[in-house]
Amino acid sequence: MTTQNQENIQIAHSTNRQDGRAPHQLRDIKFHLGFAPAALGSVLIQWGNTHVICAVTMEASVPKWMRDQNVV
Repeated sequence: MTTQNQENIQIAHSTNRQDGRAPHQLRDIKFHLGFAPAALGSVLIQWGNTHVICAVTMEASVPKWMRDQNVV
């Protein structure tokens, strides 16, 4: 058995994760509203090392790419 396999087995059998969380415990989630000031609405979501930006914009007409596809 390789050293990496032994480490994986130890991690799988440990009571806590490497960062100290219990197996059932999720990472903290943070929401930062208004992250993109040029958008009508926006949020930055942080969950561990994952960062997601969601922004909303609006225009009064149908975008050209939708008109070209006959999408209404």
